[in-house]
Amino acid sequence: MSAVFYRGLLRLRIIQAAPLIRNLAATASAVVSPSERSSSSAFTVSFLTSSCGLAPAQAASIARSLRLSEETRHKPESVLALLQSQGFSEAQIAELVCRSPRVLLSRVELKLGPKVQYLNHMGFSSDMIARDPRVLLRSLERHIRPCFEFLRCFIGSAKDFRTLFRRHRWCLDFDMKTTMIPNVALLLEMGVAAPAISRLIVTHPRSLMKNRERFLEIIKIVQDWGLTPEKNLFLHAIRAIAGLGKSTLATRLELFKRLGWSDDDIISAFQRGPLFILVSEQKLLCMTSFARKLGLTPSDISRQPKLLMYGFEKRILPRYAVWQVLLAKGLIKQNNKLVSMFTTSEKPFLDRFVMRHLDKVPELLDVYLGKIKVEELGLCGKESRCQKDS
Repeated sequence: MSAVFYRGLLRLRIIQAAPLIRNLAATASAVVSPSERSSSSAFTVSFLTSSCGLAPAQAASIARSLRLSEETRHKPESVLALLQSQGFSEAQIAELVCRSPRVLLSRVELKLGPKVQYLNHMGFSSDMIARDPRVLLRSLERHIRPCFEFLRCFIGSAKDFRTLFRRHRWCLDFDMKTTMIPNVALLLEMGVAAPAISRLIVTHPRSLMKNRERFLEIIKIVQDWGLTPEKNLFLHAIRAIAGLGKSTLATRLELFKRLGWSDDDIISAFQRGPLFILVSEQKLLCMTSFARKLGLTPSDISRQPKLLMYGFEKRILPRYAVWQVLLAKGLIKQNNKLVSMFTTSEKPFLDRFVMRHLDKVPELLDVYLGKIKVEELGLCGKESRCQKDS
């Protein structure tokens, strides 16, 4: 090919590359020199330690992503002044900056000040803000205020508000407009009572923070397993399934089947106490082994799924010890009393199975409290114990 053609081709490529070259040149001119970067980092560390109360290691870590300078120090200083005027202690300021250092770059009068004042007005204490300051990076009008206005429709008392944000400070970090708000609207359309939804929001808001597709999947599983919106356990069931990812739920169901549970057993237990599905693998294995020793089948447990949720060391074993003593003394004649002993609430259990027999077995209360072992009474052999569930 001719030299003219090559020169034309080269000129075309240069023209095509011109925007990229200009961008690279602009980037190069904007790059901070090593000495300037070092100076900025040193000032950032100094400011974070001397003005914000951070440890040098914390300050050095934050300085890798946050740049403060002597020329613009008035901005973070105004942020600190605002926090101090709103009652934040030195420790709270240090925690806030450590958790969300970009708050130091906020515009005080237009943004940060109104947010802090609004949160305080809604019952957010300085300590609560310091523990989860990411909310201060959210828009007051587009996020914070709409979230509170929505929650106030369902949470009437100041006590419930405090409970919600004391337990779930992260709640305001979520985009409620695409998760909780449409999910709650769907539950209302299905006929779920508003007071029940309110309790779920206060106690387990994460159950409602699923995207639309996943939330619809959860509702379908719950309904397929026999719990409909008009039933009291419907929201408990949503909480149970929402607490497990898809793969975790599949793994958990497979484990139940390996332990001898049928599909009917699983559904039967779910309809009686859906939270049983959240029991840890370790506890499930332990309780299954113990139940087999007692002659209880998966079908027996499915009719009383609460058995899987009780504390093994703190409830099951002490009551089993009492049952052993009463059976050996002839004070209980039917073995099926054992399950009712496990499921009876504390005071009725003590009255019915412990206190009323102290005249015949004075050691019974000490057996229940673990001060005396059953074998020390010479009534039966030493029983094997499962490992304590962590």
